[in-house]
Amino acid sequence: MKFIIIASLFLGSFHFALAQSTVKDAPPVKVEEVMRFLENLEKKRTEDFKSNLKRAIRDFSSAAGSESSASQFYVEAVGATRFPDSKQAVEFNEWRQKERETLFNPVFQKAVQLHLRYLLFVLRTADGAKVETMIGEVMSYLRDLENFREEQNKKAELAARMQRNEEIREKMIPKQKGGKGGGPKGGGKSGGGGGDAEMSQMAQVLETPIQGSLFVKWYQIEESCSKKSSDWEPNPGNLEGIYDKTIFPFYREKKDPKLIELWNAKIDRACAKIKDSDISSKQDDFDFKVMPKLRWDRAREMIAINMRNRGLSEMYAVVKEFPEHGSFTSWIGDLKRLLADPNAPLDDPATIPTDAAQMPEGSQPEPATPTEP
Repeated sequence: MKFIIIASLFLGSFHFALAQSTVKDAPPVKVEEVMRFLENLEKKRTEDFKSNLKRAIRDFSSAAGSESSASQFYVEAVGATRFPDSKQAVEFNEWRQKERETLFNPVFQKAVQLHLRYLLFVLRTADGAKVETMIGEVMSYLRDLENFREEQNKKAELAARMQRNEEIREKMIPKQKGGKGGGPKGGGKSGGGGGDAEMSQMAQVLETPIQGSLFVKWYQIEESCSKKSSDWEPNPGNLEGIYDKTIFPFYREKKDPKLIELWNAKIDRACAKIKDSDISSKQDDFDFKVMPKLRWDRAREMIAINMRNRGLSEMYAVVKEFPEHGSFTSWIGDLKRLLADPNAPLDDPATIPTDAAQMPEGSQPEPATPTEP
């Protein structure tokens, strides 16, 4: 028995070694033929990529034409991405009924429309368009976004005020039988809740990064967005971020004095935000920390667009007024260097951190988790 086993092992090893010794390389690769195939494959992929991009631009443009069409487009996107199987028709209809109030809410519809409008800027850039050809449309978008946010903030503040007044009124009115106050049942609560719900809907849509957009997933254009993501603020609702990443660089490169007008408007927005705050400590923090930094950065922009004397004068004023500022040491070093040498280079203004860290609390949206709008 042992002999048979040993013999079997020996023969198996022999056949394996023989098989190894007979393995040979394949015939020569037909390089020209393979290269031609790869080039055609690459060309077809590029053509498909461009075709899909243009289709997305066309469809998104149509959907962004009105608030109602934007909302309907959103419903189609949900159906295609969350309920792609025809067997899920019942679940899809149930979802539409459940979300009916949201889908017909003007705030939600406007937010979706704005989301699509902003997404189009990114896609058109990926398709070869230059920012300078869209600058008027981007500025129009920013005005609409700012007005929309202000309107919703006012509604939320009014709802919160009504809620507080209702709570005070209920405390003052003697309770009736059954232990309930004399006011309208849930009146204050519903008012406040409605404002909070609308703000939540707006934030969910406008603070969703474009890479996480439901529409981007639907059309499978993540690659198009990623190619130009560095040129655009990720969140469609980040007003200051869009100015910092797209608008300011455009006018800075053109050496256009309009850049300073836009900076003045940026500072005015910051002042308006902090003015609405009832907390005195926030006002002090803004006056002595945030505002000096905004003025300093605006002065740097002046120098960047060849308004050197005006910029240096503003820097000098900031240093004199705020010697206790945390950036005083670096400021005075920069100012002395620029005064000593008229040709001294200015650090790239594009690196100026004009983000939420400089703006008063509430002027910038909180970072959003990538969720579908």
